[in-house]
Amino acid sequence: MLLKDGECVSKDCMVFSTDADICFVLGVLNSTLAEMFYWTQEKIITLPLTDEQILAFPIVKGTERQIKTISDAVNKIVTSKDMDGSSLEKIDETVYAMYGLSDADIRLTEKIADNSYQRFKQLISSVNNAK
Repeated sequence: MLLKDGECVSKDCMVFSTDADICFVLGVLNSTLAEMFYWTQEKIITLPLTDEQILAFPIVKGTERQIKTISDAVNKIVTSKDMDGSSLEKIDETVYAMYGLSDADIRLTEKIADNSYQRFKQLISSVNNAK
């Protein structure tokens, strides 16, 4: 078990401090930026991610407005009130701003994430075809 800054992490689960907004954390961890990070840093080809892989992505503390924006977007997604995908876009926009990405950084992040996803789909397809 690892104890750091009021957060407890074990091999089986992660517990965040009581003041952590879990929807904010989920939104950041499921953003395109985090996806790009995992694909490029960890060379992940299987899911689910391990706790070590999840902890490798540094979550920056957003402003109150950024935390609320991401949390509200996640809540819309999990309550099926987002039918057009705009909440995912709002999460990505907010995460990009939190991490200070430029327009060029954003384009590169989205390109890497998309290319990695396409390679993953090809890998799954080739495995399924081999069966």
